[in-house]
Amino acid sequence: MLKFQLFRIPIVVHPSHLLVSGLFAFAFLPKSPGPGWPERVLSHPGTPEYFGTMAACVLAWVGVVFVSVLVHELGHALVARAFGYSPSIQLVWLGGATNPNATSPIPWLRDVAFTLAGPSAGLALSMLGLVGLNLAGDLPDAASYVFRFLFEANLLWSLFNLLPVGPLDGARIANTVLVRAFGKPGFLAAQALGLAVALGVIILAIVSRWILVVIFMSSYVVRSITLIAAYFRGELPAVGQSDLALTRASALFRERKLDEAAAVAAAALEEDLLPATRGRLHHLLGWIDLKR
Repeated sequence: MLKFQLFRIPIVVHPSHLLVSGLFAFAFLPKSPGPGWPERVLSHPGTPEYFGTMAACVLAWVGVVFVSVLVHELGHALVARAFGYSPSIQLVWLGGATNPNATSPIPWLRDVAFTLAGPSAGLALSMLGLVGLNLAGDLPDAASYVFRFLFEANLLWSLFNLLPVGPLDGARIANTVLVRAFGKPGFLAAQALGLAVALGVIILAIVSRWILVVIFMSSYVVRSITLIAAYFRGELPAVGQSDLALTRASALFRERKLDEAAAVAAAALEEDLLPATRGRLHHLLGWIDLKR
């Protein structure tokens, strides 16, 4: 694992983050002919420049994903720092997670600001990519490719991440605001909104033949249905508190503070939680025992 600090914020980059982004880059290498770089090279495998261009394209993809995810999480973390918390960042798989390390539930307005800061940072980075793309006329083709990818990836992901669906930032904002406005029924309204949006995106993805998006959003549909069913069974979770405890215990476990992680997880199990959350806490306690 790679560990470093930015703005006194500890950051851990798991090998899976670089590995998975590299595999995705390789899988989505352009293969159709085109006038730009790298299409005009990668559409002709027999050329001497082919393998060098492939390597450069994969490295560019990995670099842009790394910077984009890091900037997104730093947006969350810097706002958490401004509120007096001690955030930490983990980059894993194709995404990341920022733990504010709050010792008590975060007030709703702070929660909204903290959550919104990630997509906002991504949108700012996309604008920097657009500026770079417009100024890259005299630069090598590879620079234009990087700036274009930086612009498009951050714009699309930031807007997508604002959808009120599943574990996306938009869902957290919708849940926080609706619960604040309507109390317990607000939780149901947030899940119903997320379910409707997810189904709409799936229909659009099927028409457009975006298979990965269909798979991605289908998991959110299942999650929303599970939470709605739990609501009608009277099992409304303490969303903020349980998520906070699970995130904090997981972070402590990754830092090998096993006793502290076990104490946080055990305390959370005393609350009225959804079966899925309770299962994840038990799973974490099992790993703690194994490490011990």
